[in-house]
Amino acid sequence: MSREESNLIFTETSLVMEAGSKELLFFSKMAMGPFLLFIPAVLVFVSLVDKTTSCTSSGCCGPPPPQVSCGGGCGGGYGCVGCYKLRHRAASSKTIIIDEAEEIPDGKSLSPFASPDERFMDCCERRRLPDSCLEKCTFRTYTRDALQAMYFRTDKCPIQAASEIHFCAAQGRDHRSCCARNGVMTTLSGEKCMVFCDQRPGQITPLDYSYAPCYERFENIKTCFWHNITGEIDRYITSVEELHVNEGHF
Repeated sequence: MSREESNLIFTETSLVMEAGSKELLFFSKMAMGPFLLFIPAVLVFVSLVDKTTSCTSSGCCGPPPPQVSCGGGCGGGYGCVGCYKLRHRAASSKTIIIDEAEEIPDGKSLSPFASPDERFMDCCERRRLPDSCLEKCTFRTYTRDALQAMYFRTDKCPIQAASEIHFCAAQGRDHRSCCARNGVMTTLSGEKCMVFCDQRPGQITPLDYSYAPCYERFENIKTCFWHNITGEIDRYITSVEELHVNEGHF
């Protein structure tokens, strides 16, 4: 989008979202300044659409990313859900429990020492996101600009995948304590912004434009996700070192 286009005025912007059998219609007159471009994205990021029986944990229930046409069909090693690349893993009988609600196979792709980006990507792959969306599954590439591009369809990753990506960044956990310390509530939306921090499965909160200021704290929220994983890794390393000391290995 050019700078001239980004300064245009939306005289009447509408977002129509379904919640069950109801339709919620929002009209807004707003200037498309550098920050206000993100307001539509945040509302889709936590979509009100309810077309599946399973709920995402970005504050809503929502559909999975739509299937993308693969032209003449997917090539070898690909599956037709956006032509995501099939990644076969040798799962063992052991599991690593990173959350009370989820168990992750303890295969080659994930270990207790796995970095935040490795865990982020592993989650996205296990949820079978399209290859175009996997590019967003690192803490460096998951940005407000990326979500904006998804919303305006200048990126191949569908905006419907945003809630899945956010869930994976958070590892499906509750980060409200960190978010409170990190100033996430210091916007006009106040405590409402905590919905973006609590990514446990089944958290359902209908959203409206009053949540838009929370997007100012996107990086603060993402920082909490990062530090939660690095803290877990540090604690694991410490416990292993203590175990070795107690066993007289050091």
